Amino acid sequence: MTTIAPVAACDFDRLLLGETAGLLRYARRLAGTLADAEDLVQETLLRCWRSRSTFQPGSNIGCWARTVMRNAFISGLRRHRHEVDVDDEVAHRLHAIPPAQEAAAELSETLRAVERLPDGPRAALRMSLEGVSMEDGAARLAVPLNTYKSWLHRGRLRLSGKSTAGKMPAAFAVTKLICPSAGQ
Repeated sequence: MTTIAPVAACDFDRLLLGETAGLLRYARRLAGTLADAEDLVQETLLRCWRSRSTFQPGSNIGCWARTVMRNAFISGLRRHRHEVDVDDEVAHRLHAIPPAQEAAAELSETLRAVERLPDGPRAALRMSLEGVSMEDGAARLAVPLNTYKSWLHRGRLRLSGKSTAGKMPAAFAVTKLICPSAGQ
């Protein structure tokens, strides 16, 4: 019966480091980029060192190390298959998009608050949202212009008290953009 003598640590180091250039070339073919290839070589050297007791003296250390590298590469692919590389600009744009459910919840809250308003301010706000001028709104409701303005002002004040953090709800900020005279 033959016994296989373990490779001395200094011999193993010398043999493994002699294969580094070949491992780097193989890693470039597997990984594609130099940075990823260098990381793969480092991972392979670490795994080889940890498993040096399984290396059989007299066998081809280059083939053994390449097998370790291939297995490390495949394990890395499995581990990172659900990850996506996103550059900083795209990531910033994704974080800048407000969640749609918050806007929908605020709009729903605003619509409920509008429905709780008295008839005059509610009608004035609805017309303002539709882009109706103050004069036309007063004429449609058959009230004096100052009454219409007062209703519009009171409706906005009540709604601003109902909105989050005391800010005017988004729907009424849009009203001011569409009909700038609505705030006067």
